Parts: sequence; C-alpha cells; structure tokens
Amino acid sequence: MSLATFFRQITTPAFKWVHTLDMSFRFRKFLNKSESLKLAFALNSTDPANLPIGRSQFQLRTGTMDQFAFREIFQTESLDTDFLGIDVPTTIVDCGAHIGSASLYFSLKFPTSKITAIEPDADNYKLLKANTEQYPNICTINAAVWDSSASVTIVDSNSNTTGRSVREVGTSESGSVPGLTLNEIFDQQNLGMIDILKIDVEGAEKRLFSSPSVDSWLSRVRVLIVEPHDRFIPGCAKAIFKALEPFDYEVHGRSDILIFKIKK
Repeated sequence: MSLATFFRQITTPAFKWVHTLDMSFRFRKFLNKSESLKLAFALNSTDPANLPIGRSQFQLRTGTMDQFAFREIFQTESLDTDFLGIDVPTTIVDCGAHIGSASLYFSLKFPTSKITAIEPDADNYKLLKANTEQYPNICTINAAVWDSSASVTIVDSNSNTTGRSVREVGTSESGSVPGLTLNEIFDQQNLGMIDILKIDVEGAEKRLFSSPSVDSWLSRVRVLIVEPHDRFIPGCAKAIFKALEPFDYEVHGRSDILIFKIKK
C-alpha cells in the first residue's frame, strides 16, 4: 500500500467514526458516555478552539500545539501512574502547567487531590486559569519553578507555546514573574509531601536537579514525572539521574517522559 493510499483511507468518514469511538472509549475513564462522545467528536474535528469537558469548555488556541498537548495527555495517557500501584494521591504539583491539560487530567482522575499548577508564561497562564477555574481542587500560580528565589522572564515568547523557556533577570523587569524554588512551593502551599510531582520546564530541570538543595525537596516526593530536554540543554537527564542516586527508586520510560517511583 502506498503512503498516499494509506492517508486517503484514514481520512474516510468510516475511519474517522471508528477513531472517534475509540477516543470516546478512552475518555470514559474521566467522563460519562455522553460527555466522552462529545469530547471525542470535538477533538476529532480540524483544529478545535474549544473542547467540551462536562459542562465547561476547555479553550485551545487554533494553529498552535495546544490540541496536540491535550491529546498526548488524554488520548495516550502519558501521565498515567496506575501501573505503579500507588494510593490515590493527596497532593499533586504540576510544574510547567501550560494551559492546564495535565492539571485537568489529574483533577478528573483524582477529584479529591489538591493540585498546584505553576506556569510562567502570561498567555499560557491566562488559559490555564480559565480552563481550571471550574475545579476547586486546582490552585494556579503565575511563576516559574527555579533553583533560587529570583525574577525570571520568558526567553522565546514567539516560539511554540508548549516550548517556552525562562531566564533569570537581575531585577524585576516588565513582564517578569517570580522564580520559586520547590522548597518555597512546599512552604507556600503547606505541603508535607508531594505524591505526584510533574516537571515539564523546557530545560530548567537541569538547574533544579543540579541545585545543592535538591535532596531537601526530592526526599519529600513519592512519584516524579519529568521530561528531560537534552535536545535544548545537554545534560538534563544526567542531572536528574545523579540527583536520584541517594534514593531507592524504580524508573519507567513513556514517550519522552521518565516516571520515577521513589521508595520511602
């Protein structure tokens, strides 16, 4: 079969209908049958601006990677931790929350969990706040997760919305946001432990895991979900594994993501 023939087949109405039903079945983990079908139909349309999630609308920006970020989390369940056999998490922290796809996933799956969603980019944060305001267990913070208390600013505001990184600035500049350490997040949110810590911070993970204070917060994390960005900043994965050397853990790979169960 030629590639052209294959693409003609997967764009036929029959294929789209089967694909929609398959997506709907996957979404039944989070939504009822009717809601799952509505979401699957919306997501299977061309570049949707809104996705129905129950009685609310999850906003996407057309012509961006927003839809694909949502698909990766909900359709492929790249953040699933059920296979680890852990209890229902009490506390979840979403570092690099983008527009809220991961926080929403965790909220629908674990409605009793306290979720803290942290995002530095102003445009992303505006949608993050709008997309999660219907969920009282999600708290949003417009800040960057950093290795020290500092002001940071977005480096590449014109780039792909899922791939914006930050740099530290000497003093507070127009458009800058606070850089918060994970220890500060523990204190501000009154967290004893973090049951699931998701880190997707476009290369800043190298600084986080190379920090002298890494042991003080990593010892209070049960499950770590992190995406290393060595394609942007070499040495990210190496820093992560070096920081975890003092701990007893098991690690699993899923797509570009590493999932660690840190044994206590």
